[in-house]
Amino acid sequence: MEQAQADKNNSAIRPVLFCECLEKDGIVRRVAAALLGGYAFTWGFTALGTTCLVALGMGYAEAEVAMLLLAFLIFLIVFLWAFAAVRIDRVWKVLGGGAVLMTVMAWVMQHLLLH
Repeated sequence: MEQAQADKNNSAIRPVLFCECLEKDGIVRRVAAALLGGYAFTWGFTALGTTCLVALGMGYAEAEVAMLLLAFLIFLIVFLWAFAAVRIDRVWKVLGGGAVLMTVMAWVMQHLLLH
């Protein structure tokens, strides 16, 4: 009886350390989202940004360099967010959806500029 009371008191004081991100498969999913999803999102962002800057009249080389410099910051932010987010499914949806959306938009804009 006393042991149960002591365990109950200790659990009230001790912070809860269990969450999805501490499980082994949760860590693997977050690393995969951070690396793969972050890369795809950053690639889409860079492609769309380069296309937009070229459409606005900037030279291709300057637009590419500007977006690649910005890509380091974008990847860092997305990488850290993948570990800070509460729900990993939201991370995958945002990164995957954003990557596909920006890549398709860049592809369409490039074809409109070239034809």
